[in-house]
Amino acid sequence: MGDRMRRALVAGVMTVAATLAATTVDVVGTPAGGPAASDAAEAAAPVLLPPLPGWKPPLRPIFNEPGRKRSRAILNRVVRAINHTPRGETIRLTTYSLDRGEIIAALRRARGRGARVQVIVNQHTASGLVYSLQRRLGHNPRKNNFVVTCPGRCRAPGDGGNQHAKVFSFTRSGGTRDLILGSSGNLTSKAVYRQWNDSWAIAYDPKVFATWVGFFNQMKFQRQRGSRVVTVAQNHVASPYSVWLQRTSTSAAQQTAARAASQDAVVRRMRAVGCKTQHGYGTPDGRTVVRVMEYAMYGPRGVTLANEMARLKHGGCDVMVIGSVFSPQVKGIIERAGIPLRMADWLFAERDPALEDGIGGYGPRFYSHFKLMTVDGSFDRQPTKSVWTGSENWTGISFANEEIVVRFTDPGYYRAYLREFNKLWRGRATHRPGLQPTYGPR
Repeated sequence: MGDRMRRALVAGVMTVAATLAATTVDVVGTPAGGPAASDAAEAAAPVLLPPLPGWKPPLRPIFNEPGRKRSRAILNRVVRAINHTPRGETIRLTTYSLDRGEIIAALRRARGRGARVQVIVNQHTASGLVYSLQRRLGHNPRKNNFVVTCPGRCRAPGDGGNQHAKVFSFTRSGGTRDLILGSSGNLTSKAVYRQWNDSWAIAYDPKVFATWVGFFNQMKFQRQRGSRVVTVAQNHVASPYSVWLQRTSTSAAQQTAARAASQDAVVRRMRAVGCKTQHGYGTPDGRTVVRVMEYAMYGPRGVTLANEMARLKHGGCDVMVIGSVFSPQVKGIIERAGIPLRMADWLFAERDPALEDGIGGYGPRFYSHFKLMTVDGSFDRQPTKSVWTGSENWTGISFANEEIVVRFTDPGYYRAYLREFNKLWRGRATHRPGLQPTYGPR
């Protein structure tokens, strides 16, 4: 399955390349499935870069298993990619938080052998290791090597929002060119030992890569150019692929406010789901299947999105949800709608913000950190098996954050994520709602 998934993903990336470097649109005006590429742009799509000899990472979803053998699966792929980056190539890392010594050590080695190392981290979660690397590399974003810390969202002045995207890119790693790794998890010990996360990968496409680098450059200079949301899609292939690089609010004051539904991309996504679908999709009796595995849902936005899921359930969709940090109001809406719900929140205790990425108070310290939605059935009046993943929590502050959301429509990706959802649903990761376990999963 890995080789077949790799071929399908590379094919999908090749077709999307035409629009990714040039298309910037405001998310408010974006159709639920993303903008279609023009025929001229599609015809101008560049040929993918050929692979070179050497190590190549798997271009498939990777999931970790905290406390088990696969706890380091996501981290290991990043470390190996850094270790295989040769002299003269460039590593670009963006993450909300970073405290893993092996990442810092690998970046130091890469710099020592002549690779360029560029890192962007959220300032209020920056660890001592981040600042030690900054002392080694400097902090000037005009140089080839640097560590920049953003006091809030990166592409605008001020301290509102966060740099929350988790993207790790390499101009070359081993025989892989223009490699982009994304994850729901940060490069932290907590992500390894106390979180379930996912990671995806694309490679070989210079247009995709150039667009990401352009977005990275806006963040490193802490200056926005053009739209707040960079969106790209190719809808004229068997397995379309879309990317949203985004900060959707205009000011920090909007970060916790309820926004109009038409301004929320996730609301529009849910409203594009049809609950009746054709043979070969959804349930045997023709209902669309929706699965949500989301870390955080609370506040006005969480309530809005819970009501949208309830609407899908009442419309006949087969909906199931795994949550971690859900407000009582959100859980009540989901349960009253008859949506099966399990919680992946464990090890409740008083939390030290210094050890929990700035999160304090009583709450879970071991949880699912996914930001996932899948649809098997009707979407935008077309049958699909789609996965949306990335870094965005379903809360108001995400409007002010720098985030990434990716949609894959490759059936292999869908099957991999559905298996992971089912594994967490049926296994040790989840429990029934209403509990606050003071112990970890067993």
